[in-house]
Amino acid sequence: MFKDDLDIVAAVIGIAVVVIPAIGFLIYLSRTCPKALRLMRLSYTTRLSGRRPAVMLPVFGLAAAAAVNKVFGGSFDLFKTVRLRIEHDICTGQFGAHTAGRSIWSMPARKLYWRDEQEEVPAEQIANCNAFQDEGFKAASDAYLDALQSLKQPPEFITQIEIQTGFVAPLLLLAGLLQYFGADWEPILAKFGRDTEELGDPLASDGSHRLRKLQAFIFDCWLLWGPSIPICNDNCERWAGGSMSSLQYGYGDENNSIELVADKKILKDFAQNFGQRKVLSFKASVTGTLKRGSDIKATKSQYLALPLAEAMQTEKRRLVLDLREDGNVRAIEGTPESSGTPYYSAYLWVLVVILGPNGRPIHEGADSARRFPWASFVPFFEHGNIADRETYVFLKRQLAEKAVRAIAHTAEELAKSHKGVRFAYACAIDDSGCGNDLAYATDDSSIKEMMRSAAAQTLTGGESPILDFEVYAKDNPYSTCKLPTILKRFYEELSKEAP
Repeated sequence: MFKDDLDIVAAVIGIAVVVIPAIGFLIYLSRTCPKALRLMRLSYTTRLSGRRPAVMLPVFGLAAAAAVNKVFGGSFDLFKTVRLRIEHDICTGQFGAHTAGRSIWSMPARKLYWRDEQEEVPAEQIANCNAFQDEGFKAASDAYLDALQSLKQPPEFITQIEIQTGFVAPLLLLAGLLQYFGADWEPILAKFGRDTEELGDPLASDGSHRLRKLQAFIFDCWLLWGPSIPICNDNCERWAGGSMSSLQYGYGDENNSIELVADKKILKDFAQNFGQRKVLSFKASVTGTLKRGSDIKATKSQYLALPLAEAMQTEKRRLVLDLREDGNVRAIEGTPESSGTPYYSAYLWVLVVILGPNGRPIHEGADSARRFPWASFVPFFEHGNIADRETYVFLKRQLAEKAVRAIAHTAEELAKSHKGVRFAYACAIDDSGCGNDLAYATDDSSIKEMMRSAAAQTLTGGESPILDFEVYAKDNPYSTCKLPTILKRFYEELSKEAP
């Protein structure tokens, strides 16, 4: 009898040893797996295509490992581990256009685990920021960040992103037509056609629409890939109205760039020697948190300066590196990687406004109910290397002289049918036009100064100069710090009219 009782007790203890951990494991799975599985499903939506059950099995394997880890006092976080693995796949190109045959969670990713006791945040190394322009990378990042939002998680990478090489410049890239429309040319071409025929302003009054065609083409061409604007100092009310600013970080060209976003003091520390270098950009590696600029939420103490906020709202899915937490910028100097002539290109540009006989922008009189400031803009631009001082200064001078010659020729043509039409200098890539100094200025002559010199030798006129540098010397409605607002409205109007 006693032996039977012992057998029953042993059996109960044996069952308890098996059942209780099993129940605990099931409870753990019910609490942790659904969120991790949902993140997997939403992040890999475009990749799973019928393989979902097989792909989801690794999550259950991780969950089992996490549960065992918990039993032995560990702190293995399942959800964050799944995030690490997804971010690894994004950063290593598993979502690229030519990687359909690759397995999700490659072998190196199997070694990635998030433990609460770890001292350092895991980092992913990327050669340069060209990776962020890859359609696979952008689509995967969007799906992942959207998935985090739907799960009420901060939409940002938990992995620190380290970009090994690129160029830092005190510029802000504005959204170009191709970025805004996803490289869809149809609305761009349709808008160009309408603008050359339907604006009904003095530039089209001669019947040929020749001058309006010229203006529309130059403006659209300048805006195709988007220009970069300079960053004003804190005397500018638009840039001063925010505790956070940015620097541009790109590789090869400004169009292959992202914004480095942080508190202004932090950015000043990183970029304090722009003037000492006497160039507009310098080579560096950076580390930060990857997120979308439009997902940066304002707080009482931290919010984006207005031009930066508007640029992010115009291109809502634009990726940025947030440097506020453990971010860094390290200049690459005195190493084999820093040898040779540096190369980082951008549009060098200057904006002039066509004025009518009444001294107002020429399009304002066409339809007072619908004023489109961009219809009076003529941007002149030159593609140049802003990382090499000699090339940069040479091309600025070439741009200034070219713009003045073009204005002289156009003014001569305008005089035949448009009496009293002239031009006003507005702003340039090295001059905000708002009357305030730039946050990071170099000591070379500005495009405006070079144009003054060229105009003195080339342009002549009556009482009113053909090219006037004083019209917008104060209260400039077309300064660079206001261009994000103007272009935001331009894109809104363009979206309304898109076929």
